[in-house]
Amino acid sequence: MGIAMKPMSLFTIVRKAVLRIKIQHIVTDTVIIFAAFYAALAVRVGLGADFQVFLPTLHHNILIFVGLRILTLHLMGLYDIIWRYISVRDVIHLSTSVLVSVIAVASSTFFLDLGRLPRSVFIIDGLFVLLGLAGVRLARRYWFDLSTKRAIHRDGRRVLIYGAGQNGRTLASRFSTDFNLRANVVGFVDDDSNKIGRMVAGNKVLGSSADIPDILKRYEVQDLVIAISNPSGETIRDVYQACQAFRVRPKIISGSAQQWAVKSPLEILRDVQLSDLLSRQVKNIDQSTVKKLLTGKRVLVTGAGGSIGSELSRQIYSFAPSRLLLLDHSEYNLYQIDQELRSATDELGPVTPLLMNVRDKKALANVFRDHAPEIVIHAAAYKHVHLVEKNPFLSILNNVLGTHELVELCKAHNVETFVLVSTDKAVNPIGLMGATKRLCEMIVTLAGRETNRRYCAVRFGNVLGSSGSLIPLVKEQILKREPITITDPEMRRYFMLIPEAVSLVLQASALSAPGDIAVLKMGELVKIVDLVHNLITLMGKTVEEVPIIFTGKRPGEKLFEELYLSGREVDTSNPDILMVPRGDALPEELNSQELNRELQLLFKECEDENRNALARVRHLIEPVTGPVSVELSSQESSEVEDETLTGIVGVADRSHRGNLH
Repeated sequence: MGIAMKPMSLFTIVRKAVLRIKIQHIVTDTVIIFAAFYAALAVRVGLGADFQVFLPTLHHNILIFVGLRILTLHLMGLYDIIWRYISVRDVIHLSTSVLVSVIAVASSTFFLDLGRLPRSVFIIDGLFVLLGLAGVRLARRYWFDLSTKRAIHRDGRRVLIYGAGQNGRTLASRFSTDFNLRANVVGFVDDDSNKIGRMVAGNKVLGSSADIPDILKRYEVQDLVIAISNPSGETIRDVYQACQAFRVRPKIISGSAQQWAVKSPLEILRDVQLSDLLSRQVKNIDQSTVKKLLTGKRVLVTGAGGSIGSELSRQIYSFAPSRLLLLDHSEYNLYQIDQELRSATDELGPVTPLLMNVRDKKALANVFRDHAPEIVIHAAAYKHVHLVEKNPFLSILNNVLGTHELVELCKAHNVETFVLVSTDKAVNPIGLMGATKRLCEMIVTLAGRETNRRYCAVRFGNVLGSSGSLIPLVKEQILKREPITITDPEMRRYFMLIPEAVSLVLQASALSAPGDIAVLKMGELVKIVDLVHNLITLMGKTVEEVPIIFTGKRPGEKLFEELYLSGREVDTSNPDILMVPRGDALPEELNSQELNRELQLLFKECEDENRNALARVRHLIEPVTGPVSVELSSQESSEVEDETLTGIVGVADRSHRGNLH
């Protein structure tokens, strides 16, 4: 039932409209309109005898003319414009309103028989009114801007804007009129040589990015804002390095100029983050091949609540699968990704959460029987190195047995695509985690060869921001001002952002053939010490406040990571994806019967917690890797952690170490 609204009286409507008008605006406009009529008559006929002839008619009708013009301007919405914010669009609106008022006043003399005035008087009068009304409003805007600029110049921080394009121009204008931003723009830098030395939004383009250090020093810049949409990681790194010597913390625009109108001042800018420094130019992903792989299909993602699994779930969901099965053993993680993807009012949508462990063969069999997945992406694994090393038997069962059970079910149910999310630590592994992932690659490669279905693995390095990763641990140490221990100043690692890694995993899956191992190019190796230095600076600290201690490389620890194994990798249509055709993770003479026999013995030994299981792992992977550098079968070897970033960047308490991948 609707609510009956009491109709407003005409008097109430008029009263509210009148109250919105400021009296000083009406008085100012009235004076201008009065003067414009007399000035127009004087210009048209001069101040001689003709002026005296027409003057009585003007005297007699001036109140009608002024009242009619004020009413017309009000009806045209002119008095809704705030004078101090008048813009070019408002001036155009003002011009239209004055033109309508000229027609209204001129027509009144004809229809109301108000006497005769030269018709050109009304045209001249309209020009004078337009100049007068626009002039006082622009003068108010100028005075407001001048007052704001004086206050900003007095109290604002000196800001240099990198980028004199649309974003830079809009940002400079916002800075000059919004005192809340406290930003006094000293100028621009831009790499377009045609702009250098020119004026943009009232500010000079002082030079290119190569001139940033000199400009920072000469103009005593306190803040630098990168006003470029989607700047490359290289650009941000160059600017950041230039700013470090002057203790200037650069900021980046949030969104684009079109979005700033609805954002508060604090939402326009954000601090440079570590992910910005490590980001790289993302190559074009062939969405059509991924769409063909996923759209309308029933897709199962294991480990769906983890860092990689949740992003996989998000991106897969965007390709509209007919059913998205989210499998995870963590109730909380599964709840989070399920709630994120599931509409609050759509309980029958394509998302199905499955709370179970990948080692539970019976539960997995029920999933395949009830939901018949067509694509399985296996991201579930134990990846935290110190936990894997301290719990070897359970880790082998979870990583290797879980993968084996999934692959066997996929084979039995004719699943067309199986993708193993692998790791660079499977290449020449020196610890148990990498060794288990190598065994998983062997299982998947052999299944792909024998079934001739797209059973493949995707291998990549560290991702930034995953659960239990390096960055949160180091951040906590920086906040506590605890010393950060690094094993070696030359230690280098690859990095990739999670969304980029996942998009490439999906692309690689679409490009893979049975048994293939895809290898993601990770860009350039990053020195860990540089990474930590950047993080310290980003958090507003100094090396003096948070010292770095080098403890020396531990036995078996690599100075750099390896992504490739055999050198047989070939290029694909995506420059960031290499492919090992038919895989390289197992000897050609190894068949499924022999591997299954060895795996069953391995699983039995793990269930019995027989330490011979570790020797069997080494025995299985050494034909491919060569001699394993860590004695996996010894208790002491568990103290030598696998090649993970959090093993390299030490902490006072070893129990806090994690794995970035």
